[in-house]
Amino acid sequence: GKLLDEVIVVEKRNDSKRACFQDVLDRYGLRAEEVLCVGDKMEDELSIAKTLGMSTALVQHGRHYESFASSLCQKGPDIYIKSVAELSRLLPTRQPSQ
Repeated sequence: GKLLDEVIVVEKRNDSKRACFQDVLDRYGLRAEEVLCVGDKMEDELSIAKTLGMSTALVQHGRHYESFASSLCQKGPDIYIKSVAELSRLLPTRQPSQ
């Protein structure tokens, strides 16, 4: 089955990301608690997702992760992953629509 319904990349300011996340919730009729936001920037997309009530997964690689790991003052994500491929074992198996 299909693991993801949609992948969204937002390269804009935080206000645009918040609006984009809210749009996804509205379009799919989801509550924030039903959504996992995956990213590599805790201080950016993941912190916005947390303020909306979403669960968060921080991808542990690259310069963004290195700067997060060296800062002890930031609140962390709900889970850490080495790659997006790990999501297939972390997320529940989806059943095909009838």
